[in-house]
Amino acid sequence: MTDNKLPRTKTESLIKTAHDLGGVLVSSPEHTLTQRLQERRISPETIKAFDIQPRANGWQYPTPGGGVRWKNANPKNGPKYAWLDDKSEKASALYYLDDLALSVQSSGGACYLASGEPDLWALRSAGITNALCHFSETAINPELAEKLQSMGVLDLFIFPDLDDVGKRQAGKIAAAVQDSGIELHCKRLPDDLGERGDLGKLWQRYTKA
Repeated sequence: MTDNKLPRTKTESLIKTAHDLGGVLVSSPEHTLTQRLQERRISPETIKAFDIQPRANGWQYPTPGGGVRWKNANPKNGPKYAWLDDKSEKASALYYLDDLALSVQSSGGACYLASGEPDLWALRSAGITNALCHFSETAINPELAEKLQSMGVLDLFIFPDLDDVGKRQAGKIAAAVQDSGIELHCKRLPDDLGERGDLGKLWQRYTKA
C-alpha cells in the first residue's frame, strides 16, 4: 500500500517556500471551529462526550431523541440553530447525556438546568455533570417535573440569562416544578457580564482552579 502523504521535511519546505513568496498560512475551517470551542473553554472531554463535530460554519451533535442538531458559530449570519435530518425533536425536548441520572444521585439530588446547549457544555467543562437543558428558552417540557422526579432530583438550580427571555424562562420553570417537591434555586448571574450575559460567558471569565 502506498502512503500518499509527503514527508514532514518536504511539507515544511513547501510551506516555507510558499511563505517566502508572500503566501499566508490559513487554518482549515475545522481547526478554526475547534479553536472557537476552546475559546469558550469547552473541554476536550466535553467535546468527546457530546460528540460535537465541526460542520459548515458551526458544529453538529447528536441528541437523545436520535436527531442531529446544528449550532451556528456565527449566528449573525443565518439561523442560530437547525436540525440536520427528519428526526428533529420538539423545542421542549431535553438535552443531556446518559450519565445524568447517576450524576444526580451521586450529587444528593442536585441538578442544574442550563439555558441552552452551549451553557450545558460550559457546565460539563466545569466538572458539573448533573445538568441538562431544553432546545429552546421559550418552550418548557410539560413533563419536566416528572422527568426530574424520576431521576431523584430534590434541588434544581437555574441561572437565567440577563435578558427578558431569561426572566420569562425562569418564571416558566418555576411554574413547571411548583408543587412537585423539588426546591428551585434561581441564581442571578453577575451584572458585569452585560446585557444578554449567560452561563457560558461566566465560565469564560472564571479563573479559579
